[in-house]
Amino acid sequence: PRITTSATTARVNACATNIDTLNSQIEVYRIDKNGWPESLEALTSDTEYFPDGAPTCPAGGTYSMDKTTHRCSCSFEGH
Repeated sequence: PRITTSATTARVNACATNIDTLNSQIEVYRIDKNGWPESLEALTSDTEYFPDGAPTCPAGGTYSMDKTTHRCSCSFEGH
């Protein structure tokens, strides 16, 4: 049980780190381009901001960006 809990905690923490990275890059993009990215896909496909490609949720969720707040979230329940 302890190993399962540790693995779950590691996935949740890795996902939170990915979301923080996405949100940071959204802010950098806004400053660089003087405006918000039109979509998360447009931002993550830009190698200037994500040279290694888009981050993926370690639990299999999908990241999305709210068009109003310009903040990212994960579709995986519990994140």
